[in-house]
Amino acid sequence: MAKEYYNNGGPRATSAINILAGLWLIVSPFLLHFSNASSATRNNIIVGIVVLALAAIGLAAGHRAAWSRWLTFVLGIWLFFAPFILGYTGVSKALWNNIILGSLIVIFSAWSASLIPYRGPEHPEHR
Repeated sequence: MAKEYYNNGGPRATSAINILAGLWLIVSPFLLHFSNASSATRNNIIVGIVVLALAAIGLAAGHRAAWSRWLTFVLGIWLFFAPFILGYTGVSKALWNNIILGSLIVIFSAWSASLIPYRGPEHPEHR
């Protein structure tokens, strides 16, 4: 069996950053004072909880949870476009918070997923 050396530091660090992003999403409506915008607040809290959970799974499971990083990537894309889809572009703090956080989540989750080694059908484990 071929030995594969894998440094978990990169994916773990980016998962930890996404945990912080998830926490920020949960509290940002209250700290940035846009909690009166109900669709923005609901979206941030729900997406924040899911990002937090997926990043925690990625942190705990390491390379075995590459799927969690790709789901987080999709949530980052959703977060970027949510103000336009849900109609709260008039709430500038919520708009920019979601555009910036969505972009960061996309970057860190894609980076984290790219650091996971691919073990396709040609890998000795699958023979």
